[in-house]
Formats: sequence, structure tokens, C-alpha cells
Amino acid sequence: MVTKIPMPSGGTNTDKLRIVSWKKQVGDAVNRGDVLLEVETDKSILEVESFAKGTLLKQAIPEGDFAAVVT
Repeated sequence: MVTKIPMPSGGTNTDKLRIVSWKKQVGDAVNRGDVLLEVETDKSILEVESFAKGTLLKQAIPEGDFAAVVT
């Protein structure tokens, strides 16, 4: 089953976050709690953790691009 990674708000009022870096690469095994990527808000850099075990199939948004926040 494919699971999408929702972008957290990070406690800010922004509607998008910048992808700073991917910590896992396509094909990497992922466990619950592993850091997948880092995102930047207007105030800080946050780590986004996996909430499921599996394999990273795709990095849909490249480093430096923006992701919409899921509320």
C-alpha cells in the first residue's frame, strides 16, 4: 500500500514549506519514526518522520522546491 507523506504546519501560519533535504533516498527501507526529510518554515527547520514501515518509492518534491501544508 502506498502512503503519502503529509507536510506538517510546524505551528506556523504558512501554507507551504520548502524542502531543505531528503534524508532517505528512493529505494531505501524506512521504519516508523525514521527522518525522511527536513523542511523549512519561516521560523525553523523541522524533521518530517515516517509514520509507516516500508520503502521510499518517490521523492515527489525535489530539494529547494515547496510543498503544500496539510491541515
